[in-house]
Amino acid sequence: MNCITKNIFLSITYLLISFSFFACSNFSYKSRGEFKAEKEEIRHEKIISILEKNDIKVDNKFQVIYIDYILTKSDRYSTVEKQFPTPDFKEFIEKAIPTLYYAYSLDNYKNAPSQWKQEAEKFIINHIPYFFNFGEKKFRESIAKDLEKEGSELFLLFTFYSEDNPEEAALGSKDNDNSYSLLSVHAWDKYFTFNDFKNLNPEQQGKLFLDEITMKLIQNRDWDEKIDESIRLLSRAWSDRSRFYLSQPQFTELSNTAPTNVVVMTMMSMLSKKNNSK
Repeated sequence: MNCITKNIFLSITYLLISFSFFACSNFSYKSRGEFKAEKEEIRHEKIISILEKNDIKVDNKFQVIYIDYILTKSDRYSTVEKQFPTPDFKEFIEKAIPTLYYAYSLDNYKNAPSQWKQEAEKFIINHIPYFFNFGEKKFRESIAKDLEKEGSELFLLFTFYSEDNPEEAALGSKDNDNSYSLLSVHAWDKYFTFNDFKNLNPEQQGKLFLDEITMKLIQNRDWDEKIDESIRLLSRAWSDRSRFYLSQPQFTELSNTAPTNVVVMTMMSMLSKKNNSK
């Protein structure tokens, strides 16, 4: 091989290698399905690449695991999809990944640039399912209020973050109806009243009672399967005869502005007495 031929060969080889590298590093997926089909470690590399493109230094692997979980496994993907409606998956992913990063934890959220903070806030507010037939607008407004206050209870809103079990949380250990129900109860306790309660249908009133009592039992470490079954029986009893119970003096004399926890404790007192008198 003469010198000219050798130089041409080396130039072509270099171009092929460069092209191969560019093709591998470029985000070429056209859909969620294509991205899901990729190897996990390569997906993680792609996520890190997009974060770095946005001047975001990844300081722990759990942030990447969580973003990958949302993009490939979680039903919360639909929230991000609605937030950034576009047929171009590359355009979507370049907006979704920084948004999810800044929605991961309170620290990430507080340190977000204004543009990404607004997007992260939208995701935090909208990704939580709401299980009642009344009050969703007020519920989502309550999340926005909590984010503004930055209080100690804010950790509840960062579903995929945990100091104690970061990997489990990043992989969706709290991405389930039971965990999200507790967030609804938390909001009803703080922002809703007896007047709001009366707008729920009987089954939903029973569910709120069940979720509220369950949350308190778990917080006090008093929950067990036997107690759970008893509370479920009381919940069904309320759903079956809510109109009768609400016609009793304990409720007809209760102020419409009474907070939800007072309503639930009144329900508990009434239902327990009825149950014990049988």
